[in-house]
Amino acid sequence: MGGFLIPNSSYFLTGGKDGNLLSVEQGRHGRVRAVRHQVQQVVALGNSANMHCQARTTKAARSNSSTYGPRMNRCVAIPFDPGSNLMDPQGRWWPRWRATGQSGAVLSVSSNGSKDGTGLWWASYAATGDAGKASSAPAFCGLDANDVTRELWNNQQNAARDGAGTYAKFSAPTIANGHVYLPTFSSRVVVYGLR
Repeated sequence: MGGFLIPNSSYFLTGGKDGNLLSVEQGRHGRVRAVRHQVQQVVALGNSANMHCQARTTKAARSNSSTYGPRMNRCVAIPFDPGSNLMDPQGRWWPRWRATGQSGAVLSVSSNGSKDGTGLWWASYAATGDAGKASSAPAFCGLDANDVTRELWNNQQNAARDGAGTYAKFSAPTIANGHVYLPTFSSRVVVYGLR
């Protein structure tokens, strides 16, 4: 997983295949050392939660939240408190769907500018099986960015209309002009939007 700066803080967040998220103060990272004193906080998501895809972050009125789609696990939003510069290790786990395969969920975020309460997480992942070993249909959904336990829509609600062909692993949904564009390995891009 790549890393990113947490908005409105001096902290950098990264993670890896060991299933741990690491929070590091910008001025204290670098140079290999025998001790991990440059790491502000470690949040363990579990041994099977290794992260292959980039995390995303949103900024709400009270805190920032970083969301991950680790492999073999559910998506999780980890709030970051700018007052204490710490993440909430309990997080908010998305209960409904679970990425079953190697690549985990690929995430994107959209909102109406910086207006609080309008953020949406878009998650795409293999609906069944391991996308690293075989083709699968994509599971694709929209979640409330302030509360990832609240699913707003998914492409399985009306699969005949919203099905998307073959899942394209590591390919993030793109949001532009009020539409969500989902790449596939079916030689097409599926476009979702209001009718």
